[in-house]
Amino acid sequence: IAGLILMVFNIFVLVPLMENQRDNEKAEQEQLDIQIAEIQDFLRLHENIDGYISETEKQYEQVKLMLPAKADTGEFLKEIGKIAEKTEVTIKNVKPSTVPDTGKHYGVINIELTMQGEYFHIMAFMKALQQGKRFNRLNRLKLTGTPQGVECCVNISAFYNK
Repeated sequence: IAGLILMVFNIFVLVPLMENQRDNEKAEQEQLDIQIAEIQDFLRLHENIDGYISETEKQYEQVKLMLPAKADTGEFLKEIGKIAEKTEVTIKNVKPSTVPDTGKHYGVINIELTMQGEYFHIMAFMKALQQGKRFNRLNRLKLTGTPQGVECCVNISAFYNK
């Protein structure tokens, strides 16, 4: 009778328990195999890992420059002034304003900028601004023809890390 009880216990309790454990271990092994394959693919793509780390650190430093740790509006306005001088555009009015906190990990400063110059100079200004050091977005652009050339009103958002 004890043997029969042990056999029934094995069939209905231990065997399903062992199969479940084996299935879990098999799934875990498959996941580890996938991770190993991903690591091997990564290493094949980046044979010189020290060079890869160095390049990644350089890119990280560039991102830190594009998204500074504080608003630093004055520095951004200086950059705008240099771009304007280089592209022969006259800045007529600058009005910075902060944007209410969005709860995100970055802050935003809006800048209303009025400038005057030739059309192609203003377009060169816009291109240089987009390629500048600081990450920014052009929100609005309004061009108006005047006897002195083209007047341009823009709204620019400059971003910073909080």
